[in-house]
Amino acid sequence: MGKLRKLIAPDNLHIDFSPSPKQYELWKLLQPECPLCGGFIQQQLIGHDQNNNPQYKPFCGKCGNHNIPQLILGGGAAGGGKSYLASVWLVSSCIRFGEIRAVVARKTLKSLKESTWNTIRMVIKRWGLVEDVHYRVNNIAGTLRFWNDSVILMLDMADQPSDPNFERFGSMEATICAVDEVSEISQKAIEVLFSRLRWRTHETFMVSKMLLTTNPTTNWVRGRFVQDDNGDRVTCREGEFYVPFSVFDNPDIGFRQTYEAALNKISDQATKERLLYGNWDFVEANDMAIYGKFDGSKHLITGLKEKVYDPTRPLITVWDFNVAPQMSVLLAQVDYENKKLYIIEEILAQLQRNMYANPLFFKPYLFLAFCVGTTDFSIRRWWCSFDCVSSKWYGVVSEDSI
Repeated sequence: MGKLRKLIAPDNLHIDFSPSPKQYELWKLLQPECPLCGGFIQQQLIGHDQNNNPQYKPFCGKCGNHNIPQLILGGGAAGGGKSYLASVWLVSSCIRFGEIRAVVARKTLKSLKESTWNTIRMVIKRWGLVEDVHYRVNNIAGTLRFWNDSVILMLDMADQPSDPNFERFGSMEATICAVDEVSEISQKAIEVLFSRLRWRTHETFMVSKMLLTTNPTTNWVRGRFVQDDNGDRVTCREGEFYVPFSVFDNPDIGFRQTYEAALNKISDQATKERLLYGNWDFVEANDMAIYGKFDGSKHLITGLKEKVYDPTRPLITVWDFNVAPQMSVLLAQVDYENKKLYIIEEILAQLQRNMYANPLFFKPYLFLAFCVGTTDFSIRRWWCSFDCVSSKWYGVVSEDSI
């Protein structure tokens, strides 16, 4: 009979949420008000398109801010409380506004049910809400409905060959959305889902809002929100924001201490850089690596070229004749006295630049170089001049990395 009983509002709702400074920074970006002054968001007519349809842009009616958060990334180390904050945001928004539709998404429903969905139910229980009294769960439909008809819907976002354009999202109408582990999901899926955030938006948040969370990755998420292929920080598009997290931003001291100790036990340096420090510059190793003991934290040195490059010594160039995504050349010098090999430049020739690692295109170095070809490993002498198209890492290889 409990399943048929009408849901009722709670008499005593106890919301217990004390965010850390970093969580609060992200929290302000998710609210319906302007994150700068707390003013009310309005839509401003900015012109008309080619078909004479009006075009609008959100702005703050109090301070005039036009950079209103819509697509927000909370990214970084594990254990920072990103998923917990997402759960609190979805639940509190459903309590605050009646009849809204909040989506919680991940690549697969299985992983979603084992992670964020459990966190959402934990938050609801801690706040004193009782199942089948204040809210109802439908495990078949993947929904959690509150007494005020607001609902949280589960959604899988995996790419499907039978649905390359994500037409399964076509009839969906949602108000807000939180996507966990967005690094597992394609950019196209995110953009299609974002276009479906239109249900009661004008009456509530005034703009579409989507929260993305992830640990550091090397795919489209990093290039759009964090840094480009050269390691330079990107300027986010208007309406898009990035808030970095680490385990030290979790307000739960006990959790922070025990989880930090667990992360410190990770032996793989790249994994440790990602999960403990939230480093987006991590370099993954593989079993085919020539230098099996290579350690990025030890052998990668910023500004190495300026420190060790000697124009009187020959440069060794190593060519990798790839067609896609790019051809590359490494420039190296050998310190025979100290038995060290310095990798001082990485030249990337990308197809869209119409350049094919041809040394005649580049200028700053004039030297006598040994060219080691990756096809026949022949050694030739070249008089040539190089320029760095893209240089990210400069490394030192010594005997302890072999």
